[in-house]
Amino acid sequence: MKASTRAVKKPTRVAKNAKTKSPAPKKPVRKAVRRRSGNGRVPVVREFTKREAWALFDSEARKRTGMSGKEFIEWWHRGEFEKDPDDIPGVMGVAMLLPLVEAD
Repeated sequence: MKASTRAVKKPTRVAKNAKTKSPAPKKPVRKAVRRRSGNGRVPVVREFTKREAWALFDSEARKRTGMSGKEFIEWWHRGEFEKDPDDIPGVMGVAMLLPLVEAD
């Protein structure tokens, strides 16, 4: 009898996770990493003076809503921005800056 010269493929072995019996992932899962700024340094935290905070708040209020910072604060505390301030463009962006100017 003649022996077969045909090559037999060996089954590929798949690594399995011992707990779930599922195939192991091909690439490891990447963890979320806090990225540094482009120059490799940790970003600098800068504190505002009251005057700088007010200038920033006022300019953002004027740019986003067309009213002064003082007028925005009055409207905000009276509830003048309808029922849902999210529906009015720019209002929530300025509202998030309120703690800068209302902090003691």
